[in-house]
Amino acid sequence: MNQSSQGVICFISNYSWLDGLSFTGMRERYLDRFDRIWIDCLNGDKYKTGKLTPGGQSDPSVFSTEFNPEGIQVGTEIALLVRKQKHLSEPPVAFRHLWGKTKRAQRSEGPGHYEQLKPVVGMGLSFMPGQVTSDYFAWPRVPVPDSRRQLQSSAALGLQIAALMDVETPVPGVTTGKIREDLKEIAVFKRLDGKPARPEAGDLDLTAGWGHAGKGGVTMPGKGRLSACGNEAFDVLLNDVACWRNIPTAVWE
Repeated sequence: MNQSSQGVICFISNYSWLDGLSFTGMRERYLDRFDRIWIDCLNGDKYKTGKLTPGGQSDPSVFSTEFNPEGIQVGTEIALLVRKQKHLSEPPVAFRHLWGKTKRAQRSEGPGHYEQLKPVVGMGLSFMPGQVTSDYFAWPRVPVPDSRRQLQSSAALGLQIAALMDVETPVPGVTTGKIREDLKEIAVFKRLDGKPARPEAGDLDLTAGWGHAGKGGVTMPGKGRLSACGNEAFDVLLNDVACWRNIPTAVWE
């Protein structure tokens, strides 16, 4: 193709490159080098869709067989790329989804209906239909600090937030070491009568209606019991004698 400046390439592969942010450069290269691009998205992915169609039906891999009905775990696609001697600057991308157990038969029936896509830089030049509203690109961007000190401070705060989201990661001043004064009264386990808590006597038993036994051992969620305690906070009752005291409303809701 480098010699003749024209040709056709067709391949089947893992479909993660269609919209993965790690493949933006790859898609940009295809748009630069080819004049027409057709994508048959064969789906059948275990991780994104659970090998189910949008309607909840079975969606096996195109590589499924009688002895291996599920096929491979990742979704697949077929790409057809065409390069002409008279090269176009902005090639269209024709895309279609194929779902279910009959996707092979669907491909053999003819070209079918393709959706015409125009990849945009703001979405990483995605080769899949976008799911954003027209004002998405007008959203304000995250500002970058204009000094090294501010950038390092912002990075440190980001690391702390990430640690707070991981219940197994200790956070100094929050879960380990000397606890911050403003956090000491939040989510404190206490008895309603002020007496010392006795977990061994059942003070931690969850009997305030937060869950109910269902069929087959399944626990169904319940409304539970809350008690307002002022300062935009709740006491979350565990049972008739104990609670988590002073849970901020913004945290709970």
